[in-house]
Amino acid sequence: MSKSQLGLIREAQWNYHKGNLGDLGKVRPHYSDNKYMMRGRDTGHFGSGMYFSTYPYEKHNSTNPNPNLIQIGDGVYRVDFDLYKNLYRVRNKRHGELLFNTLRIVNAIYSKVDEGNFNCSQEYRILERNCPALGLRIPSYRELLKLAQSLKDDKSYVGSFSTKIMEMNGFNGVNVSGIPEFDNTLHGSVIYDVNKVSKDIVPVNVDMNKIPWVGRADVATNDELNDMEYKVLSDDRNLSSYSFRNMDKEQVLKYLKFYKFPIDNVSGLSYLFGEETLKQYLVILYRNIMRGFVTDTSELLDRDYLNVILETKSYQFVNVPPVREGQSVFLSLATMAYWDDDLQLLNSLQSNLKRELDYKEREKFESMKQELSTNQ
Repeated sequence: MSKSQLGLIREAQWNYHKGNLGDLGKVRPHYSDNKYMMRGRDTGHFGSGMYFSTYPYEKHNSTNPNPNLIQIGDGVYRVDFDLYKNLYRVRNKRHGELLFNTLRIVNAIYSKVDEGNFNCSQEYRILERNCPALGLRIPSYRELLKLAQSLKDDKSYVGSFSTKIMEMNGFNGVNVSGIPEFDNTLHGSVIYDVNKVSKDIVPVNVDMNKIPWVGRADVATNDELNDMEYKVLSDDRNLSSYSFRNMDKEQVLKYLKFYKFPIDNVSGLSYLFGEETLKQYLVILYRNIMRGFVTDTSELLDRDYLNVILETKSYQFVNVPPVREGQSVFLSLATMAYWDDDLQLLNSLQSNLKRELDYKEREKFESMKQELSTNQ
């Protein structure tokens, strides 16, 4: 802990909560940010409980039915973190970012399971990397999904899934005192149950060497330059087919299943690994687009992608929704067929359509088809 952090916390680790709590003798655990409200949230992923920050409030005297939580003003409450030795202590900004992103993913898995979606393998790959670096234990993939399902069915426990995982690791909250990026009203420290005071320290065995320096610390690695799985999982948008040139094709396809963007220089896959690998990637990419995993499809309008789609006859891509009105893979391919006077290809593209065309697509396509049909 730095001297500046110690200066903020001072001799007693006073942290403050703002908001009316009512009867302090009946403060319940998992006070806020519970499992019913976390879907789509950008905050609160440290867990369900009472959030605090090291606000610079002056001392006030007050009688209180809860000796651990002291009201010092209207809607202002003070707690001494020295009483809570079993909080997960964050060391710095990078450490906090990796923990926050990890717990956000834990809650995202719960949201998917809550919706009946048990395809969480991409999220679990990140947890497999992050949790050991953070000193956290994570159940097996199957057990984690079962645990999420049991949390959904358990009406007596309202804490979020991230709270459950942290409690399973022996922690009663997260302490970010003195770290400005998190010790604020947006995030803050959290105690899951203020009634559970503990003087037994739960060690945090974080491996700082696995917390990356570049950008946000979202995925653990100790080799930011050469760790390809790290680049894929951390959404590096600069990957091309040649980024994978030192791998075998099985590794390439394994990683590309978890990549959220169409790779650049896609035709290079055929040159590096053979046409069959290119075809397999196009199947993976199309599936990921149609299930909403890959959302930015503008790269598909580049000539490189259009050519490989035609060369491999991967006509299913005509069903990819337009990037914007009148700009789609279907219309781009149809235009290429039009300029080559290829009515047969135009008909093949149309026969593979399983979606409605927008107004501009329909207008341009019908015009091109009518002209080609007339000239045949």
